[in-house]
Amino acid sequence: MAYSKSTIKKLSVVISVYNEERSLESFWRELQNVLNNINFICEIIFVNDGSIDKSQEIIDSILCEENQFLVKSIQLTRSYGHEAAMIAGIDNSNGDLLICMDSDLQHPPNKIPEMIAKNSEGYDVVIMMQNKRFDKRILKKYLSQLFYNLLNIISEFNFELNGTDFFLISERVVDILKTNYRESNRFLRGYIQIMGFSKASLSFDVNKRSEGESKYSFRNLVKLAITALTSFSKTPLYFGLIIGLIFMIFSIAGGIYTFLNYIFDKSVPSGYTTIVMFLCFCFAVLYIIIGISAIYIGSIYEENQMRPVYIVKSINISKGGNEKYL
Repeated sequence: MAYSKSTIKKLSVVISVYNEERSLESFWRELQNVLNNINFICEIIFVNDGSIDKSQEIIDSILCEENQFLVKSIQLTRSYGHEAAMIAGIDNSNGDLLICMDSDLQHPPNKIPEMIAKNSEGYDVVIMMQNKRFDKRILKKYLSQLFYNLLNIISEFNFELNGTDFFLISERVVDILKTNYRESNRFLRGYIQIMGFSKASLSFDVNKRSEGESKYSFRNLVKLAITALTSFSKTPLYFGLIIGLIFMIFSIAGGIYTFLNYIFDKSVPSGYTTIVMFLCFCFAVLYIIIGISAIYIGSIYEENQMRPVYIVKSINISKGGNEKYL
């Protein structure tokens, strides 16, 4: 069958993989079923983020067996993190549209047609937002809402609540990500929302993981949240100034009160416990301010090192679909 470049678009699907040997085959079968029913020439990009299980073996078998879609396998030298894996896939994509998603089936492939339909309405960015969670991590949803509310308060930008790393972007957004927003500390789902392109959102239910456990630890989530807060707002740096002004007002009021007592009562009011507690509180605030400043300084240090976002160990491409895609 002859494919016309002007009539049939190319879709790139970037899939981040980290120790997903137990869910990868199920995910691939479900993704195949979805892609078979859309009028796109499809490029599937598996990015192995330093898996230490049999994930790469499964990806290799997919490459050998697949004869319909173009499948790429990008293996990184070690685990650079989920954000870096997505960037690696984006850098090596060639589609008119691109979808990023995870391979654990909590990002349901059956939502892809809805995302494409939303793009056809003229939106360059389609953000998938968590609706219900059927796994055991209900707390994660509420912490995510708290995080986004805080981010919207201290940032000049407005971010969609419960946004995820499951999203669709147009070719011009991809082109920008390939050349810009190359920080060592990244928040990709935030970048695509602040570019100014038209954006829409869809919701999806987070299914219970069919196999395996989540690889995104609480520590990683906290690190990502700190990265986002410091990447999109300087407000925390002004925290010390605001607290200092408040303390100055209290200090002036306390000084006036003490002076008036001394003038009219000829005595200085006792307050040893109050002074000790006040000093302890002041030092606690001071250390918080120093810690916030250290986070920003650390980010500046990492950016100045200019280390690569990721290093590729190998790239393999399936024979299937090459002629159609290229």
